[in-house]
Amino acid sequence: MPKTKQTFTIEQAMSLAIQHHQKGELQQAEGIYRQILAAYPKHPSALHLLGLIAKQVGQLEQAEQMMRKALSFDEKMPTAHSNLGNVLQELGRLEEAVECQKRAIALVPDFLEAHGNLGNLMLALKRLPEATASYQNALKLNPNLADAHNGLGSIAVESDDLAAAEKHFSKAVEVNPTYADGFHNLGYVYREMGHHAKAVQVLEKAVALRPDFGTAINNLGNAYLHTGELDKAIQCYENALKLRAERPEPYSNLGNALRAKGAFDKAVEMGRRAVEINPEYVDGYNNLGSSLKDLGHLDEAADCFEKGLALRPDHAESLNNLGIIHMVRARLNEAQSCFEKGLALGGPYMEIAKNLLLTQLYKPGLSNETLFRFCQKHLQAAQPATIQPFLEEDAVDAPCYRPGRLRIGYLSSDFCDHPVGHNMLPLITHHNRQQVETFVYALSPRQDKTTRRLKTSVDHWRSVYNTPDI
Repeated sequence: MPKTKQTFTIEQAMSLAIQHHQKGELQQAEGIYRQILAAYPKHPSALHLLGLIAKQVGQLEQAEQMMRKALSFDEKMPTAHSNLGNVLQELGRLEEAVECQKRAIALVPDFLEAHGNLGNLMLALKRLPEATASYQNALKLNPNLADAHNGLGSIAVESDDLAAAEKHFSKAVEVNPTYADGFHNLGYVYREMGHHAKAVQVLEKAVALRPDFGTAINNLGNAYLHTGELDKAIQCYENALKLRAERPEPYSNLGNALRAKGAFDKAVEMGRRAVEINPEYVDGYNNLGSSLKDLGHLDEAADCFEKGLALRPDHAESLNNLGIIHMVRARLNEAQSCFEKGLALGGPYMEIAKNLLLTQLYKPGLSNETLFRFCQKHLQAAQPATIQPFLEEDAVDAPCYRPGRLRIGYLSSDFCDHPVGHNMLPLITHHNRQQVETFVYALSPRQDKTTRRLKTSVDHWRSVYNTPDI
């Protein structure tokens, strides 16, 4: 017997289309929405949901058109206003998006998603008090909304309140242990706090939850770099490049890791690739310049730092590195100018302060009192609040006798083709290794013939490049 054609009411057809839509069967859902619109061209819900499908497949202009048409037939659809706001946000029209979310909330004051979306928009617009209010409104409706806790954490980061950021991001992953973005952001905070081992732990969770999370993979590489796990860092950057070959950051960061391993030529290659992809990538110029500096290509290195500073004059690392090149060339006034500009930025730039003080030691005619006052002024300005002075009562008595060989440690950033390296070489090589156990702590990744000779002359060689002071 021939099959009879099944007929549906509009309500039944909409219900069936929505079921397909919720299952991710977009083609089937779109077909039914279009059939409904063929019969009822002004059906607002079908227009709205057809626009939502367009958004889901990346057709943003078509999505905007369909949703506006839907609202022209029924302006009291809060979800349509909110979804239109999301489309406009992706199109970069943030102020228009704000108005859409506000209209949705005006229609339904307890519209949870709209409060969260409004918070995201205000955060993107740097209107932090309004963003805070929106996220707090969302949390009143649902105290366990991870996105809102994450948003408050992002506001705290923007406000340089890392302790509050840690609290909010920790709460986000507590209420949603599968929230990859929360773990990623918490890892960022730990890294900024200098807690690199903790950063590794939470970033590993973010990547485990979302293996294609390119930004998290790249930042996990950064965390490994700071814990000295260079092979793991390199693997992360290479994995990030497989996912984000069009982005400059993984190339530049891979260059940093290769530089830390002493592979300077490859580091330069990666650095050049990064700034080719984005000629306005300030960190990329700084990293490339650092690799060139370690190779001894000072003119090219200085050019990189100057390009970065032309783009961003307040980039402290570039100012410091350019100052170092001036100092190596005995251009002390130019070096001092770079270091003073870096310190004037107001951060806890201890490394810049130490380099500034070093320039004064090369200047003839300065009295000890003048040098002392100079040190006092600049070290106090640069010293982070977290570093506590060593007090006499903190001292611990060490035993006056220890059996075995005498243990001597040397710390420098110049165990290479440098006057310090040349002077240290005969000293270290003439130690009686039956009586003396030598430890060397190298503060620079640079390695050359002098470095290799020193390595064979000591008992223990430790690279502490990228190891924090505290």
